[in-house]
Amino acid sequence: MAYPALEKRLFENNGAGPLLNSELLPNTGGGGAINTKLVITSSQTWTAPEAGVYRVTCIGGGGGGGSSGNLGVKGGKGGGAGGTTSFGSFVSAYGGSGGGGGGKSSPGGGGAAGTINTDYVVLTQGQTVTCSIGAGGAKGSGINPASSLDFLGTAGASTSAMPGGRRGNFDLPGGGAPGAGTGCGWTTNANGAGTGGAGGTNGLPYGNGGGGGSGCILYGETEPGYGGPSGLGASDGANCAVNGVGNETIQAGGAGGSGAIIIEYRSTT
Repeated sequence: MAYPALEKRLFENNGAGPLLNSELLPNTGGGGAINTKLVITSSQTWTAPEAGVYRVTCIGGGGGGGSSGNLGVKGGKGGGAGGTTSFGSFVSAYGGSGGGGGGKSSPGGGGAAGTINTDYVVLTQGQTVTCSIGAGGAKGSGINPASSLDFLGTAGASTSAMPGGRRGNFDLPGGGAPGAGTGCGWTTNANGAGTGGAGGTNGLPYGNGGGGGSGCILYGETEPGYGGPSGLGASDGANCAVNGVGNETIQAGGAGGSGAIIIEYRSTT
């Protein structure tokens, strides 16, 4: 069970705040500092080693970056959404949405970082909790399959927490998901392809967004295009080389990073 208002007092200043009854919360050490931290990065059933209060942080999976359009008349595909991370029914965090696919020739937008949610949970010794880790969103790859939507990319996938990045239109780049970068269209650089939007980051090595794919090279450009960068655990968007193989085709976005669960508590053993 969770008592956020009460348990937060125990963890003020990393455990140095007001004391609670050590018999009620035996693994707090009478209000001592947290001394144990573990990170769960794969779905599993976790068993509480001691009775007491646990500070649990869930990080949702990051959204995938959108791909570029191609040199013909097709826009690119938006990135997939990251999955939800949950610690039983106690704490959960939504994944990030995907970046938008670029319009014809233009780069894709970056995917959003997964959301972060922290709560305080009281568990008994030996109590089991089902931990589900949100997967990173799939990278945008390929062209918009709808023949009636020439020049248009597809929007990034949305989640319950946020919308996906907007689709690119004609030569306009795909939009970044919330907190991520929008692609920079090739029309702003006459000598090279556009740059993919940066993936959203959350300051942690889990659940970051993938970068958008580079725009494709048009005729006569002398500079390469660059995929959008990403945070730790996610993938950058694909680059586009000058006169290289595939320089007139879709440049894929980067996949989002997987989520995680961080569990902190004061161990007395």
